[in-house]
Formats: sequence, C-alpha cells, structure tokens
Amino acid sequence: MPIATVSFAAAFTMPGGYNNGGPDKGMPIFKDKLVFKAFVVSDALAFAFSLGGVILHSSAAKNNRARVRYNKIQQKLIASAIIALAIAFASGIYIVLTKSNGLGWTGYIILACLFLVYQIDIDH
Repeated sequence: MPIATVSFAAAFTMPGGYNNGGPDKGMPIFKDKLVFKAFVVSDALAFAFSLGGVILHSSAAKNNRARVRYNKIQQKLIASAIIALAIAFASGIYIVLTKSNGLGWTGYIILACLFLVYQIDIDH
C-alpha cells in the first residue's frame, strides 16, 4: 500500500512544478521532456502494479487457497511496482537536477546500485 500512496502523491507533485502563466498555465514545466515522460509512465506503472497487488491481497485475505494461488502473482506485482517506483524516482531526480554538475545522475546511480545488490542477493 505505501507504494500506491507514494506514486499517487508523486503524480500530483510534478518535478519542477507547474507553469504559472502563458498558454501552458497549470501544465507541468517539463511536460515536453523525454525524461519527464519516463517519470510519468513509470509512476503510473508503479501505482497500477501496487494497486493490483493490494487488490489480490485483499481478495485472498479470507481464503487460504486463494492466498496460496495468488501469492506468486502478488509478489511479482509488488516487485514490478518497486522497480517502476525506483525508475520514477531516478527520472524525477534527473529532470530536476540535470543542470547541477552531474547531480542529475544520482538517482540512476542509486538505481544501478540497488539492482546490483538485488542481483547479488538472488545469486546467493
């Protein structure tokens, strides 16, 4: 549920904020940037995967047979939500800090490190 909450909030707190005037008033400042589009898509995927996991969890809560049946699917949905949320985080950091002496890459570096730790954990 926390992933759904965070991704929902991120959808309305756009990186960079909103335009205050002109023909694009009220639109996100970075709406035409590719990285911003990656942020929006990955955030929406994080929300959808998380919500799917929550729905499966709540639908199988009282039925042990259903809980066993949906457990693998639920785990995959939550893992997908975590990955999508990490990509949204990295994209949001990049777009806001892209002109800050390389700080924009910080989110992607963290994402790569988490991926490596995850891979090491799987192998052992």
